[in-house]
Amino acid sequence: MAPELERRFGAAYTGLYGGLAESIPRFSSILVLVVLAIIATPLFPTFFIMLATVMQAVTLMPLVAVGIALVWLLWSWAGARLLQGLIVGPAGDAEVIDLNRATTGAYALALTLLVASGLYAIGVLL
Repeated sequence: MAPELERRFGAAYTGLYGGLAESIPRFSSILVLVVLAIIATPLFPTFFIMLATVMQAVTLMPLVAVGIALVWLLWSWAGARLLQGLIVGPAGDAEVIDLNRATTGAYALALTLLVASGLYAIGVLL
């Protein structure tokens, strides 16, 4: 079934490439942090933007706030499922090259700056 999905969809099914944490650990760690930033988890700026949006919507239109919160929930669930399909599981047989240390450091620095801006944003919101 997996070769058929790969032929039809270009390997869009994330479960086909599970086990990235074992085969390319540096890439996997950056991928996890990027997905956590995208799905608006605490400490990242997107979390505080979503929180401010929901808080403002609660005062104006409570039903809209519930809708925003549901979209945020589904968005987070989809991100968690993406990580589950890519990161966990047995490693594949193909040899792949992991990110080098300099690239990993650059991405980690960028994500650290995002966290710092998120912490600054909470100070502004409070």
